[in-house]
Amino acid sequence: MTHRSTHVSAALALLMLCAAGCLEELPAPSKVVSLRTLAISATPPEVSPGATVTLSALAVDYPAQRPIEYRWAACLLPERAAGFFGGSTAPNSGGGGYGLQEAGNCVALADAGAPGAVDLGTSVTAQLPIAADFFDDLNVVKQAYGLPTDVDIPDALIAGLLAIAGMNLTVTLEVTAGDDRIVSYKRVNVSLAVGEAANRNPSGAAFYLYRTDDEESVDIPTTASVPPGNRCFVGEDGLSDLTIGAGTYAIAPVNIPDPPVTYQVILPALNPEVPFELIDTTETLFHSFFSTEGAFDRDIVKATTTTRGEWLVSETPQEPVPVWIVTRDGRGGASWCHSTLQPEPAP
Repeated sequence: MTHRSTHVSAALALLMLCAAGCLEELPAPSKVVSLRTLAISATPPEVSPGATVTLSALAVDYPAQRPIEYRWAACLLPERAAGFFGGSTAPNSGGGGYGLQEAGNCVALADAGAPGAVDLGTSVTAQLPIAADFFDDLNVVKQAYGLPTDVDIPDALIAGLLAIAGMNLTVTLEVTAGDDRIVSYKRVNVSLAVGEAANRNPSGAAFYLYRTDDEESVDIPTTASVPPGNRCFVGEDGLSDLTIGAGTYAIAPVNIPDPPVTYQVILPALNPEVPFELIDTTETLFHSFFSTEGAFDRDIVKATTTTRGEWLVSETPQEPVPVWIVTRDGRGGASWCHSTLQPEPAP
């Protein structure tokens, strides 16, 4: 007992010492100071059997800007698509976590020759073909959803599961720059949804940038032309960049869909005699801001409840400032834009 208490006391003393100054403060998630993978998109984010998904990544390395190497792989064992099935087995929104029922690192599994793990190459983008017989083994579907394999399940229930929720595949991306390596995951949703029922990546996003000191005189538009060249901010004409100086700025999303997109999800039912229930829900867009300068007041802006995010820039930068904005729809869709703001001229 005494021996164990001695170790506990020593551990507590070490923690107190570190809290007093031996641990460096971690940068905010929105501050880009090294190699980062800010987002991964699947096009389309909801795909039918027999089709091919294009995978893309927003990977950056600042301030070093070293060449980035990519390595993609997929785990082909289908998984249940629970909740909002958007990049997580947990029904979280806005990319707040992955919630793996651990599929493992598909790159490592592919290197080890594990069955069901396939290498997708080393390009900036990757292609993932979905087998035409993806849903043929209904026992796999039943097992994933916790349904008994020895009981006949009505065809309508199986069809509903596969058309509304579907199944997920896990994709792993490893990016490397110098000695730094980042491992990220993306889930691809495979379903029988067709036409307007199938999800698409967000499009048409634009953002209004202004100083909060000028807020009373600013007329924030609700709609605007999408900036050219995959830029972010209203007013960028593709030829000149906005400027940034010391101060507090607001970034307000415009072009919010009105009326909002609606879709259905399947969730576990409270009634034990009914395994699932169909829920109508409204799509919400989530915006995440990233830059090499300043600090944002929140990691994620929910377009329907938060009208803007604030960006504090403590001093006028000496170099052009990159800004990335990632937009997610909470159910697997993702897109992004990138702008470069020039330093404000000296008075």
